[in-house]
Amino acid sequence: MRGLTVDVQLQDAESRMSCLLANFYSTVDGVNMESIIHEDPKSVVGYLVNALRPTAFHSAIQDSLERPAGKPLKKDVSMFLRWLRPQMEEFMKYETHILAAQHGVSNAVSQQPQ
Repeated sequence: MRGLTVDVQLQDAESRMSCLLANFYSTVDGVNMESIIHEDPKSVVGYLVNALRPTAFHSAIQDSLERPAGKPLKKDVSMFLRWLRPQMEEFMKYETHILAAQHGVSNAVSQQPQ
């Protein structure tokens, strides 16, 4: 599932989620692994988490899933997707500010005198 990523050019969470899921199902269907969704939901959630972009969002979701409240989400794809959509909507409200701040920090670090 290496080619699976969220299209960050899309401007709303619904479109990003729909595109991610369409690409996921297309990939799974292309390799005749449709049964993985029911047989190994933990792997499916892992594939979807690995596809999340930008990096700040990916890290935040990984951290949330590692907490005790996030453990059940790893075992149920439907529950994970219902939980992920509002997380993505909230992140997107501040996405441009987060990315600008990260870019500013990396520029400041690279411009420090040595």
